[in-house]
Amino acid sequence: MGFYERKIRYLDYLEYENKIKNAGFVKTEVSNENCKFQIMIKGLYPTDTLQGDVYLFGGGKAYKVETLSLRFGTSSYISTWDACNLCGSGISYEKWDGIEIRLSEHRVLRNIWREAGEEPMEALEEADEILVSMPELKEAAPALGEIVAENLAEGPETVPDKEEPVESVDRTTRFQSLYEDKWTQLTQHYRTIHPFGDERSYLSIKPEDFIILQGQYQKLVGNSFLLHGYYNYGHVLLERQEKDGHCSYYLGVPGIYHEREKQVAGLFGFEGFEGAASPYAEGSFGYYMLPVEI
Repeated sequence: MGFYERKIRYLDYLEYENKIKNAGFVKTEVSNENCKFQIMIKGLYPTDTLQGDVYLFGGGKAYKVETLSLRFGTSSYISTWDACNLCGSGISYEKWDGIEIRLSEHRVLRNIWREAGEEPMEALEEADEILVSMPELKEAAPALGEIVAENLAEGPETVPDKEEPVESVDRTTRFQSLYEDKWTQLTQHYRTIHPFGDERSYLSIKPEDFIILQGQYQKLVGNSFLLHGYYNYGHVLLERQEKDGHCSYYLGVPGIYHEREKQVAGLFGFEGFEGAASPYAEGSFGYYMLPVEI
């Protein structure tokens, strides 16, 4: 009788090496020398329309084997590989130790079930159970309304705990003592950037800096749309506009101008958009804006 094995391994979604949730699975079905390989990704941010590189781990090394396309936070991939040489990586199914899908520098999907150097037979005792009958995630992407409703029902997400730098511990007191005008204070402590290459200037801040906002806006630290933009681009903007002697302030989340993403941004409160030139072209870079108070 030939060799047959079927397994499902679940993918952890991590941001900055902090596990956020499960976001799909990898299913393998090995029969003699063939390995039917399936990846299903579901439940990422609805604005995740991007590509991710697939790496297989074996013998303490990582090998890039494929590139997946994600659309609105979902992706499906099916192929048949040589069980003795998975996708041309040189890794056999027996020596395969894990998988990682890299979405960006700080965002990955991963499952490592065997440490480098551990013998396959030793690891079998701790391996996932062979699942012959398992309800699978639907391959079709859910409707936008379903995604957002599910996201909001779960409540606001939190930023992974980070060790606060010593200099930020007494930030509020320091701001109050340095200058009378709060905006002037902020310009002294945050980097000014010109993302569009013109005279418009903005302050580059992070979610951990939302203490500078009025209390009701500090809860934006758990806004899923904002965190998605921050993790992809590493910053958000704070803008000041003056008109007729009145000052208004806006928080900007970096992103790409698409009708679909614009709809999602609006559902999370970011109803405006600011880019290099108006009218904005599909696919152009800019910031989804939300009025705030400081």
